[in-house]
Amino acid sequence: MNRIIAVQSHSHRSWLSIFAFLVSLVVLSTGCGPAAVPVSDEKEAERLLRETFDQWKSGASLEDMRKRSKPIFVTEDLWRKGSVLSDFRIVAGPEKSGTNIRLQVDLKYKSSQGKEGQRKIWYLVTTVPALTISREDG
Repeated sequence: MNRIIAVQSHSHRSWLSIFAFLVSLVVLSTGCGPAAVPVSDEKEAERLLRETFDQWKSGASLEDMRKRSKPIFVTEDLWRKGSVLSDFRIVAGPEKSGTNIRLQVDLKYKSSQGKEGQRKIWYLVTTVPALTISREDG
């Protein structure tokens, strides 16, 4: 009788090993690894940048952009420090940069001290999963 129990126990372990192996195959084949990171859309990125900078030009604040029903997170020191955008023009791009889109913008602005300025700045724009615009150089 001990011999029968030993055979059943060995058989039970074999089935457990096979079951564990099959579960591992299913897990690996169904993609339980890291999810693919979505890539931003070039046309949407350009539209987002134009819409956002039009809002800056119209007097909106960075806080206004964050409070929208679909928030836009903007990192721009000129805007944060109170510069008023008088004009802008996209002069290069769109270019893919990882999951972001690069756009170069020629900005004309008036600083909070009233001094007029003009700069060309590269921006990284993200359209998924969140809407973000930030200077490429930080």
